[in-house]
Amino acid sequence: MQGAAALAGREPVNGWIALVLYLFIGIAFPAYLQVGLNGVWEQELAAAPGQKAPPPRPDDGSMPPKLADAS
Repeated sequence: MQGAAALAGREPVNGWIALVLYLFIGIAFPAYLQVGLNGVWEQELAAAPGQKAPPPRPDDGSMPPKLADAS
C-alpha cells in the first residue's frame, strides 16, 4: 500500500495508525487501507497532462449495453 502511494506521489497511510487498528480494532484495518488505495486509484484514473480525458461515467445507474451473441 505504501509503495503504491509512493509511486502515485501521494502521502502513504500512516503505519502506526494501521498497526493500532490491526491490533485493537481489526475490522477497521482493511477499511483504512482501502481508503488509501481508493485515493491512489482515483488519481490514476485522471488523464495525464496532454492526454484526452476519458468519457464521463453515467450517474443514472444505467448498465452498459449487452454484448451481441457470438452464436
